[in-house]
Amino acid sequence: MPSISIPCPSIVDPHFGQLFFPGLEVSVKLSDGTFQPFEFILDSGADCTMVPHAMAHLTGFTLPAAPNATVSGISGRPISAYTGNMTLKIQTVSIKCGHRL
Repeated sequence: MPSISIPCPSIVDPHFGQLFFPGLEVSVKLSDGTFQPFEFILDSGADCTMVPHAMAHLTGFTLPAAPNATVSGISGRPISAYTGNMTLKIQTVSIKCGHRL
């Protein structure tokens, strides 16, 4: 299995002290077949990966008329979500990601 190295710089917050920011440049495959870099936040405790609604158009994904899932976070309040697939490239490793039934 390929291996990648993920930098994790830190900042000092006046209220919380030292915080680590696991930002990661991820290239997303667009509808024209090219890849465009975006900054993602790596959250090893997340149940799913979320991207902005506008990214659907960039990747060629057609959103269904109604959301087909709900997700909730720290607040516990559910929000509507759409499931789909996308191809990501992290450094030199390409990964096909998406919803699995």
